[in-house]
Amino acid sequence: MKYSIIVPVYNIEDYINQCIESVVKQTWSDFEVILVNDGSKDNSKRIIEEWSTKDKRINVINKVNGGLSSARNEGLRHATGDYVLYVDGDDWVAHDLLSNINNHINKVGTVDIICYSYIEYYNNQIQRKRSYQIDELVYTGPDFFRKSSFHVQAWNKVYKRNFLLSIGLEFIEGRLHEDISYTVPLCFCTDQITAIKQVGYYYRKNRENSIMSMVTERNVNDFSHALCFSYKFIQKHNRLTPELIQWITNGFFNGCFTHKTRYTILKRCHHLNGTINIMNDISRLYPNIVSGNNVKYFYLKLWYRHIIQRSKYILGQIMHYKRYHP
Repeated sequence: MKYSIIVPVYNIEDYINQCIESVVKQTWSDFEVILVNDGSKDNSKRIIEEWSTKDKRINVINKVNGGLSSARNEGLRHATGDYVLYVDGDDWVAHDLLSNINNHINKVGTVDIICYSYIEYYNNQIQRKRSYQIDELVYTGPDFFRKSSFHVQAWNKVYKRNFLLSIGLEFIEGRLHEDISYTVPLCFCTDQITAIKQVGYYYRKNRENSIMSMVTERNVNDFSHALCFSYKFIQKHNRLTPELIQWITNGFFNGCFTHKTRYTILKRCHHLNGTINIMNDISRLYPNIVSGNNVKYFYLKLWYRHIIQRSKYILGQIMHYKRYHP
């Protein structure tokens, strides 16, 4: 089994060596590494080109800056493996990741998606393991979503390349939270998804200057857009379930970084993405889950949830300040 490991690279000269080293030292040898330089302005380009001269399995692609989604999409166009993995260039993987994946395929057969556990890595002292908490069996996508602790990240999964090509779904370019609008639709469009318990990935949580370490209106707008896109895509493929409806609805009201933004921003972003139309559609299809979602009711409930979460956040900040400034 051959694997294609796609690594987007943009101004990460301090991290990329550790990432590449973890990949090339895999105990499974049949793989290719596609390093997509997304217009880096630091020494990242020089570093990855040096790696390509040392290992023939490494292919460097240089492109103008287009963002993470653009780099991943470009890497997939050049992939030739049976399975595809996405690895962010400031993270790293376990050396036995591919071997563990391959052993699982030999046990359960070829499947469309295999998920694996990961470590949120803050520093040498703080690490948190995240797993899917599900038996290592093969499930349909909706069952897997319902029974597991589903994680939306694209980088803790391996995908059969022919499955990706058959679905025809790419990462949405120019948007944050691109993983939501990729992994959730893919999960619901497959009847062959599984998970392994072994840790395969190390995620560098909230490094300095990471785009996910700052909350802006763009974060809120793109989060709302990702939920709306996922609903429409899965509806188009006739794979909607009550569990997904509940998950998306909770995202509208409780997500979007409600506690760290203003209500006017929440309202504006939901209006731009047509959230109210989706909620009205949901209320017709699943009245036992969602009801009464006219425009006035939706924004009243949004305001109510915002006030509660915002108040808790501000109170927490005050208590934190008093604790360290008696």
